[in-house]
Order: sequence, then C-alpha cells, then structure tokens
Amino acid sequence: CLVFVGYNDEILDLSFVGDKESHLSVATNSSQLRIYELASMNCQLLEGHTDIVLALEINSAGDMLVTGSKVSYC
Repeated sequence: CLVFVGYNDEILDLSFVGDKESHLSVATNSSQLRIYELASMNCQLLEGHTDIVLALEINSAGDMLVTGSKVSYC
C-alpha cells in the first residue's frame, strides 16, 4: 500500500518506471511531473510542460517515459 504525503490534488495518471519499476511517475493537476523513488518515497518534480500533464506512458523496454499535456496558448 502506498501513501502519498502532501498536496497532490487530482491524480490523473501514474506509471511505474525505472529498473525493476523502482520509481512511480505521477501526473496531477500540475504542469510538473512527480517522480517518487519507492524505496525512500523521495520525490522529484520535473518541469517541461506549460499546462496540466494528462497522460503518462512507458515504452516496452521500460527505459523511456512519454508525457502528454494540455496546450497553453498566449
């Protein structure tokens, strides 16, 4: 059982990633992607999108994570 501490709002998608699925990537109502190391539950925030990340997908080799988000127009 995993318990996420902190404010995550809505969790829109998640995916296990890394060697032996050692990390969990989480898409929330944010442009930042959260990557949790499962052994320690340390979290890193990854930036790159300008709007909410909606979808996550891991490739069949397990070494690449693809993300999709809304598009913000100025």
